[in-house]
Parts: sequence; C-alpha cells; structure tokens
Amino acid sequence: MKRISLMLALFLTLSFGISSTASGAIVCDVDNVVGLYATDTIGIGMPVTFNIRLTNVGIDNKVKGAMNGFQVYSPDGADWTITDYGPTTDTEMETYGIVWDLVYAVNEFSVTGSGADTLGFGGSVVTGAGIPDLYDDVVYWITVDPGTDLDDDGKTLCFDSSYFPPSGVWMWAYGAPGSFPPDFGTVPYCYTLYNVPDQNVIWTVAPTDTTGDHCDLMVLNYTVEDQDDPAEWDPPATFQATGPGAVAATGDWTCQYTYAPTLGDVGATIVCTLGAHDAMHVGQWVETTTDLTFTNEAPVFTDGIGTTIDVGMGNTGCITVTVDDVDCDPSEVSVIGVAPHAPVGDYAVVDNGDDTYTVCFNTAAEAYPVGDGGVLYEFTLEVTDNGPDRASTTGEVFFNVLVTEPFEVQIEKTHNTLQGMHVMVDVTLNKGSEEMGGWDMLIAYDASALNFQAAIPGDLHTICGWEYFNYRYGPFGNCGNQCPSGLLRVVAIAETNNGANHPTCLTLDPKPIVLFSLDFLVSNDRTLECMYVPIRFFWMDCGDNSIAFHPADDPDGYTTVQGVSRYVLTMDMYHIENMNVPGGFPTYTGVQAECFDNDPEKPLPIQFVDFINGGVDIICADSIDARGDINLNGNSNEIADAVLFSNYFVKGLVVFNVNVQGQIAASDVNADGLTLSVADLV
Repeated sequence: MKRISLMLALFLTLSFGISSTASGAIVCDVDNVVGLYATDTIGIGMPVTFNIRLTNVGIDNKVKGAMNGFQVYSPDGADWTITDYGPTTDTEMETYGIVWDLVYAVNEFSVTGSGADTLGFGGSVVTGAGIPDLYDDVVYWITVDPGTDLDDDGKTLCFDSSYFPPSGVWMWAYGAPGSFPPDFGTVPYCYTLYNVPDQNVIWTVAPTDTTGDHCDLMVLNYTVEDQDDPAEWDPPATFQATGPGAVAATGDWTCQYTYAPTLGDVGATIVCTLGAHDAMHVGQWVETTTDLTFTNEAPVFTDGIGTTIDVGMGNTGCITVTVDDVDCDPSEVSVIGVAPHAPVGDYAVVDNGDDTYTVCFNTAAEAYPVGDGGVLYEFTLEVTDNGPDRASTTGEVFFNVLVTEPFEVQIEKTHNTLQGMHVMVDVTLNKGSEEMGGWDMLIAYDASALNFQAAIPGDLHTICGWEYFNYRYGPFGNCGNQCPSGLLRVVAIAETNNGANHPTCLTLDPKPIVLFSLDFLVSNDRTLECMYVPIRFFWMDCGDNSIAFHPADDPDGYTTVQGVSRYVLTMDMYHIENMNVPGGFPTYTGVQAECFDNDPEKPLPIQFVDFINGGVDIICADSIDARGDINLNGNSNEIADAVLFSNYFVKGLVVFNVNVQGQIAASDVNADGLTLSVADLV
C-alpha cells in the first residue's frame, strides 16, 4: 500500500465583516466516477479528479482566513498515485478580486516524522475583498491515478481531511484565529475500484465532409481511440471501407482512406463509410461517414481568341485557337453560335491533336442575303471537358467575308537544296476571289547561282484548259546596273481567239493552286554551299506582275481590270507599302506612284495583288559531304582515299564508281570551294 497526505494551507484575508455565528463547509465532487453505482465506483486505470468545493453559508460574513488539509489513502492496499493538483482559476473568484498569491514554496514533510509523505502549500493569501457570503464553487483539485493492477479489483480508495501542523485542527477565521472550524461533511469519501468491462474503439479524428479536385487522388487520415485504459490491452484496430474507396491501416489506431474520383463524380456527393473495431470486438463495427465532393476546372483558350481574318466569298477561311486543359480532362472545341445570323456556307472545327483547334468557314460564293459576302461573322467558340457540370469557357473569332478578296501570289522557298541538281520552285496563288483572265509575271534571280531551264504551266492550264502559256528569259530593256543578272517573264492567257475552243474554268478552289513551276539547275560552285539564293518579283514598268481579272460586281460580266501590287512581302512576311517607296522603276518594291496618274483616257489599275518572295536554300556541305572520304566508306583521309584520288589524276572520273557527284564533293579537302584540285590531294 502506498499512502501520501496532501496538505493545502490557506491564509485568506477578510476586508471587513465579523460574526460569531457564521459557518461554512467543504464538499468534495469527484469527476470520472463510473460503474453501476456512479457515485461510489472508480475504474482501474482511469484517473479520477477530486474537486474541493468551498461553501460559505455565513450571513453577512466573508472568510478571512483558513487552514485546511486533505489526504488520499487506501485502507486495503490498492495502488494509486497523485499525478496533479493545484488551486482553481475560477472566473467568479476573479470577479470578486480574489487572486491566489503563493508567498512560500511548496514544502514536503512527514506527518509521522518518517519520510516525506505530505505536501503542503504555505503562506497563500487572497488579494481583494475576500470570499463573500454565499460563495459556492471549486477552489482546489487533486487528480489521482488508481493504476492498472487488475488485482486491485474490489479494493477501496478514500479521500479525507488531514492533520496539518502546527494547529492540528481545521480552522476558518472570521474574527479570531482558530474559530469556527468548517464542516467537512460525511468523511471519508471512499470508492470501490473495479475492472471496467472491455469497450470498443471510438473515432477521434474523422472528417465529416471534404472537397477535392476530381483529377487528384483523395487521401484522408483517420484515428480511433481505445476506450479502455490502458489502451494497449486491445490493439490493433481493424478497419474496413463500405462503398467506394479503400482503407489501409497505418498504425495500431490509425488508417488512411483513398479514393480515385472521376469526372462523373463532379456534382455528386460520394459517401465514404469506414468501420473499425478492436481485438475484443471482432465484427462489431463502429462506423463513421464522410461526405466527399469534387470540383472540376474548366479548360481555357490561351491563343487565337479575338482573331479577325478577311476571306473572299466562295473561299475558305481558317483560324487556329490554342487551349489549355487546366486539369486532367481532354478538351473539346465547338461552335455554339454565329452572329449576326446563320451563314449560308458550312463550317467545322478540326482537332489538330496538339491542344490546337482550327475553325474553317466555307463561305458561300454570293453576296448576302443569297450568300455570305459582305458580312462580318462572329463565331462563338466553347471549349469544354464535357463533364456533368459542363465546365467550359467561351471566346469569339471573326470572319470578315469580303465581296471580293485580293489575290496573293507566292514564290516557294525551298529547303536543303543540293548543288549540281535540278530544283523545282512553285509559284502559287494562295488567295483570290475573282475569276482571272491572265497574268504577266516578271521574276528576278541570281544567274550565277541558278541556271534557269524551263517554266512549266500549272493547274489552270492542266485542269481548266487555259489556252496560252509562254515564258522568256534573259535581259529585258535598258535598266543598266539596276537590272538583276537573271530575269524571267511568264505570261498566261485563259482565252485566245482560236474558235470554239474555250477553257472550262477561270479559277479553282480550294486554294492554294500552282500557277506555274520554275526549273532551275543549282550551281555546283562550292562557295555557294549553305547560302540562300533569293527569287523575287521585279518591276520595270506598271504592267509587270499584274493579273487581269473580272470583278464580281461587274453587271454584265464582260469587264476586265488590271490588278497590280498592293503589298510586297519578304520571307519573314514583312509588309512593304508600295506607294511609300521612292525611286521609281526598276524596283523590287512594286508599282510606283506614276502608275496611278489620273488620266481620264485610260482606266486606273487596282491594287489588288499581294506578292510574297521566295528563293532556294542551298544545303550546307558538311551535312551531306564528308570531306576527304573519297571512296565514301565513312572514314575520311585514309590511305585508300589518297590512292583513289591519285588515280583520278591519271585515269579521270572513271575511277569514281560509287557516287560521282558525292565523291567529287568529298574531294574538296582544304575547303577552298574548288574540287578535284592538286591542292586537295596534297
């Protein structure tokens, strides 16, 4: 048996009021008393708190001083330990201005004179008016742990007043020290210890509801607590999930729940139901539920929205937009509205497979209201992930359908062109709404790098049966040093005076279409390797690079007008305004101001053609030739290469039997641009 007395000494100051008739009492309230008899039973292993209540029932008196002590003991040898104690910080006492002031330290001594079995507080005072009449509240508390020894089942634990030297008696002082001892009630207070029957777990950490993105795995952590003390009696807990999701134990009393949501879960409430029990309650599930809700982020447009393009009626215009899916859902773009009214032509959205979508509008080839010409159409696009809540974002693109669309003619820019080989350069018509009657193109090139061979007619001649096509190359007129080294004129006419033979069409759709192709032989001069050789439109007078066409608004269909350059664009699509470039003819910049002199005797040309220059990009030699690898076996500058190169100077090109052009290129060992030289062999 272990016995310890706890003595709490109180010195209370009374501000006024003296009476010889006042009385008071000490009452003990006990927390955590359990069992069939809730007022006389303490569970083994379950700490209990003795709350010491002061009741002052004196009339018109206030407690001035006191000396009270208490003890805990077991008459039949039960094990126990005092774990905590102290004065209360009761709010009501603070209201009266009563504040405990511990003047002296806690002291330990022995009641019997042997050992230290008593704890005492000495010299405490109350600052303020004192404890008033009719005060009734807890002033001290003592927590006792009855231990976990099951052999203590049925034994007794008691709480009583205790002797506190030097007085040896209880005292409450109203006027004179030692007067009016308080009533401690029926003492001692004794409680029977017993082994509390085993109890199942309870949930202590269990969220009631939670929200997450449907693209992310939902992970929730839960905790149960064994109600038995010590809790180690019944580990571990067993967990289960009823319904969607899975649960796994992460410790004796903890688990983790996971659920992989889908887009279909957005807008619904998923109920997660978990059950748990300890080792003594197999199959007796204690359940908790959590409501899971999931959100969905809408995809958004990141580029292309707000774009406006011009498209001639009867032609197709396309705008590409870029989207960001934002979360894990694939997106879809569609047209959900067209203003100011539904078009006559059809339209479609194509998924390019790289987060871009192309909206193409096939305009009807008439003016509104018969067709689509002359209307600015606003297409409202929607990007959505097609979820249950249809999370989406909208944006607009614009198609300005022209009654007429200017022509756009482009010279092809080739890539990685081999020297000493033929290259075909296409001249294409990219845009244009009107029907053409013919064209006159003047094209400049560098004759030292490109040797023109022939011009080959394109789709209008082969498909529509245009009747005239011819070309001429060499010097034209007298432009002195301003003339390029190579000039080529290509002329085509749809209809000639040759009887009943007529072309079947004057234009083709869809565009682009090839007007003609130019066959050049690329120079084998190695100093040109890795160079870009431009091929450009050139103007010597107002008639160069012009297109004869029939305007759509011609009432009788017989009028032919001359379309001349509006813009001339280089490779990087830099715009050059024709009328802002001084200098006159000859020029690379388009028609000049003199072409628009207001002569009433002749009709003015119309700036209705845009030109885009191109050229030939010659491949770099080091990407195709291995210098010094004369026999082309993959090893350069070996003895076999030297022998083969020496044989060339004796027998000629006949010794190159693998790839003549490749072996010649590989002979430029010193990279001076000259092949098959003695310097290369040395």
